[in-house]
Amino acid sequence: MNHSTDNRPRLTEIRLGADAGGWKGSGFTVVDGAVQIGAVTISIIAPSGGILGLAFDHLPEGVSDIDGLPVAIRPAAGIGAVHVNRASAVDQVVIATPDFERTIKALDAVGLSIRSERVVEGEGEEGTVRQGFVRAGEPVIEIVHTKRVPDGHAVGWGLGFICSDLEATAEEFTGLLGALRPAVQPGRRIATFSRDAGLGVPAVLLDAEAPKSKE
Repeated sequence: MNHSTDNRPRLTEIRLGADAGGWKGSGFTVVDGAVQIGAVTISIIAPSGGILGLAFDHLPEGVSDIDGLPVAIRPAAGIGAVHVNRASAVDQVVIATPDFERTIKALDAVGLSIRSERVVEGEGEEGTVRQGFVRAGEPVIEIVHTKRVPDGHAVGWGLGFICSDLEATAEEFTGLLGALRPAVQPGRRIATFSRDAGLGVPAVLLDAEAPKSKE
């Protein structure tokens, strides 16, 4: 049996301010204000506010935030629920920061050192986009910096979910999901939930892997 020596904290919970009805209407199973997706629990703890905090299976003693984003320790829950929209796991949690280096340093201090980085040169209102990525259990935490991020601390910004049949879900949830388009990851596709979905946070569904040819 192979034993991993990777002791990085694993994401176990996303604490969210949102309308539970919006999540139900978008095909997620909500039980007692919680959405269990794979190894991660999305706990709807307020009517609004988006991502209010994260929890991990372990953290260094005394840590209560990562660059201003509240964090806590929570054991992983049980098996994920079945969702009508075919979401099977949290693919990514996006954290926006006005100070990339400061946030990366804060992540490193809790054992979440960035493993890869991507810079997309740009101009205008958004300017250059800088991204850092680190896996924290099932999901990847993605750190994003652009000129549009307001001053202050790092904030939870968006969520991505793996979908077992994105094409079928996009057809069934027309109006709540945008058109399929290529994702940044080669061979994968993505569909974005509209604001009308009422999830309280920008969210997308992605292919689990490159779709097989139908030929």
